Amino acid sequence: MKKLLLLSTVLLPLYATVSAESLSEIAGNMLRTDNEPLIWGTMAGSKYWTCDQDREADLGLYNFYPSEKISLNPVVKGADFSWESATYVNGKVYAMTNDVEDGYTAGNRYLVFDAETWEQIQEPVVIELLENLAGSLCYDPTTGKIYGFFADPWSGAYRNYREFDPTTGASTTIVDYLDSSFSAAAINSKGQMYAIDMGGYLCEIDKTTCEMKRIGYTGLDPRYSQSMTFDYRTDKLYWYASARSGVMDIFEVNTDTGKATQISKDGPYQIVATYIENPVYSAPNWVENVAYVPADNSGLTGTLSFRLPEKTFEGQALTGDLEVMVYVDGEKVLSEGGYAPGSDFTKSLTLTEGLKHIAIVAKNSVGKGLYARFTVWAGTDIPKPIGNLNISDSDGKAVLSWNAPESGVNDGNIDAENLRYKIVRNDGTTVADNLTECSYTDENAGEKYGYTFYTVTAINAAGESEAAVSKAMLFGNDLPTPFSESFANGTATYNWYENNLSNNATCWSVDLTGSNPDTEAFDADNGMLTFNSYSSDVPKQTESRIISPAIKLAEGQEQYLNFALYHYSGTFTTNDRITIEVVKANGTIDSLAEISRKAAENGWKQYSFDLSKYAGEKAVSVAFKGISDYGYNIHIDKVEINGTSGVETVGNSNITVSTTKGTVHVTSTESIKARIYNILGQLIAEKDGSSIHFFNLPSGIYIIQSQNFTKKVSVR
Repeated sequence: MKKLLLLSTVLLPLYATVSAESLSEIAGNMLRTDNEPLIWGTMAGSKYWTCDQDREADLGLYNFYPSEKISLNPVVKGADFSWESATYVNGKVYAMTNDVEDGYTAGNRYLVFDAETWEQIQEPVVIELLENLAGSLCYDPTTGKIYGFFADPWSGAYRNYREFDPTTGASTTIVDYLDSSFSAAAINSKGQMYAIDMGGYLCEIDKTTCEMKRIGYTGLDPRYSQSMTFDYRTDKLYWYASARSGVMDIFEVNTDTGKATQISKDGPYQIVATYIENPVYSAPNWVENVAYVPADNSGLTGTLSFRLPEKTFEGQALTGDLEVMVYVDGEKVLSEGGYAPGSDFTKSLTLTEGLKHIAIVAKNSVGKGLYARFTVWAGTDIPKPIGNLNISDSDGKAVLSWNAPESGVNDGNIDAENLRYKIVRNDGTTVADNLTECSYTDENAGEKYGYTFYTVTAINAAGESEAAVSKAMLFGNDLPTPFSESFANGTATYNWYENNLSNNATCWSVDLTGSNPDTEAFDADNGMLTFNSYSSDVPKQTESRIISPAIKLAEGQEQYLNFALYHYSGTFTTNDRITIEVVKANGTIDSLAEISRKAAENGWKQYSFDLSKYAGEKAVSVAFKGISDYGYNIHIDKVEINGTSGVETVGNSNITVSTTKGTVHVTSTESIKARIYNILGQLIAEKDGSSIHFFNLPSGIYIIQSQNFTKKVSVR
């Protein structure tokens, strides 16, 4: 069974240029359009850990960009980089370790590192008392002081507020035994401190007195160690949260309201001691007018240029010579001094093939300034998907045409002259490979009945593009009736086509047995069709349609769609449901009925729908449109189109049923109670007597039931 895929791409510039007024164009990774900073932190927990060996292997310092799916880049590993808290100040990192053996805390130390070499530049200090362990260390750029929330020796909660001396590792108490315990704290570029308490509230903190004002609820209930940090460029507050709900992700916290907005999703890691390499006030601002101009289409060599800053981060005029440092993928490739503030810098730059993260920073006698970051692709890039894929029918042949991609997925060179194309039909057949033209005619599209569509990819030396998917069209000879599809042995006999109407989740499958709820096949042939509403990949209100091949109904005969559906109420009250549809050859869709999973007693139930009015159509397809409420799956089996109704007549020779226009007549040799149901099993009416008449019935299929008697009838 083939599925339509909804494809998307991210556009990345090869030629990067920026001014101070448009820092968002380069500050941070250009793969990300909202100017995320590079964040550093250590790993305190992981959903992947199953033993102490796993933990020990992952201990270390990482950096990452806050995005929906975080990619952790390991910087340095080892027990010295299992931190409880840390802060960055002008090229140094001040950290307190959380040394663990066999799952228990074995001790704590205070360490000072060079933030570039990761050598210890100060004698370690053993933290002998728990009360000297900080859960948060916060540098104040306005005073040069470091503050922190320290552990209460009785509870271990971080409710003691102190000023910290980075030279000695000692701390001076400001307030002990606060009413609140704080899970994370940080100070912005203007010197304002914020903290999140263990109730999940963001608080504004007075640094000198620790008087606090609650701003608002973040939306999370913290647990275990937390960490947050400010990006001085924007004064955005980033919180790597660990919540009681199981969430371990990074959030942006609104300092006006307290609301935390989730950035990453389903993170498997607990990251603590986070920081950003923010500058001190008198360090340089960022470089301006950054550009990388490739020397040729390969982008492997080019010219890097920019203007050095004229002011400090604080906005004062820079004096003295500046040093320039350029990093490629975290490795320093250039370091030169003797540049005057405001001067222009131009140098050739040679890159290896691939996506390159380039960072530039100016340094004065005080320290490094703000980093300017951008991304380029060096070498031949993987092509973007083709554009404007069209399909048409020419005398039973499928005619395809498209536009060639103009650049790569990273906006790099794609060697357009040597592009090749591959075309795959939805039955799995590769109909063309190594194609140079942007068009193709499939002479054999009509050999297969039903809906046909194609995927087309562009290929070069770097790789293959994502697939572009054509519309589905009807080709080939229509199937005659009777039609039967039982999905025997977990395989579809015919080519069914899935059209996902909400997202690109996989919704329909053919299975050997049913799960959630569990069931065997209706006809005991080890196969059924399933709408996967139970799957986490299928959110609430996802709609997806599964469509049969084109079928030619026999004219002048009664024609019925018959199938079995498994009903299950279970413990979920969700309204997972199926809409029964007829798809005409012109593409219009008629809805016949909607059936809820919980609309009948647990078990298989047969349904029958009259299709006779469609006998004059060129061809029709039947479709089941699933609507997920994230409850139980819905199973369907034994789909048939033929001239008989799918409900058998069950016995009592004393009862007879007949029909006239709009009426069903029930007669019996004795008084009975007769009930009439519509095709969905809904009770229409019930009457007592030996001669019973149900009048004014709309045309359709009905079921008559009385004691041990059941019969399906068609009313015209």
